[in-house]
Amino acid sequence: MSTEKTNIVYGPIANMQEIIAASATFQTLVGAADAAAAVASVYSPLVWDTEIKTARPFALVDFGDSWDSVRDSTDTARETGAGLVQFDAYVPTPAADSPSFEITGNGDPAVNAHYFLDGTHNGQPKYSSFDGRYEIWWDSGVSKWKISTEAGDVSAGHWISPAAAIEATYAAVTYAGTPTVAAYVGPWTETEKAAEIHRWFSVLVGDILSEMIALSNSGGGFLNIQSIRQRFAVMRSHVEDRTDWGDFCIAVYEVFWS
Repeated sequence: MSTEKTNIVYGPIANMQEIIAASATFQTLVGAADAAAAVASVYSPLVWDTEIKTARPFALVDFGDSWDSVRDSTDTARETGAGLVQFDAYVPTPAADSPSFEITGNGDPAVNAHYFLDGTHNGQPKYSSFDGRYEIWWDSGVSKWKISTEAGDVSAGHWISPAAAIEATYAAVTYAGTPTVAAYVGPWTETEKAAEIHRWFSVLVGDILSEMIALSNSGGGFLNIQSIRQRFAVMRSHVEDRTDWGDFCIAVYEVFWS
């Protein structure tokens, strides 16, 4: 990989593979322990149709429409151009067909979601967001409800209910914002399901792209990203194709670098 990174033509694509793999959100998506493991899920320039079902979730990178090599005012050669990245992931299957609660009003869009019954914790029902990124759970030690990335784990921060009722506006501990939990009355319509799936994938991909930009400015030798443009909006697989190819979402972006 080090040789490829110095190649003026292919180097930026190899570098884009590495910066995607370094995204913590992408690592979680593909179930990788670190960037070294996650890079195996960043393909270039293609994924064979015979392998795509087992490869998913993945990112696919290739050259964009522009590439140039110029000399700047210090007579240093600089390459500028664009690469394409496609994100592809199966749609999560919720634990129940209808959500039991809905969170609104918090600054983090990943928290604002529908929450499904997803087992128990400390003898009380536990509820998970559609993509499993947050959970509402009962803390028997303080007799209050909490919201965190995993039931029983508040090491990264959490929100806590003011009393024993699950429906309330929660206070932040380490985290920011004041999410409100309210009962959600089903049934959940197909339109609502589609909207939740679109929200889930948009937030997921947005987090990966944000982390890529942050990494590009971190001084770690990553690709110098100038801007990102959406090429194809979030799309879901057609109903008639899901039997053969699965239920999945894709989105394509153009990454401009220098």
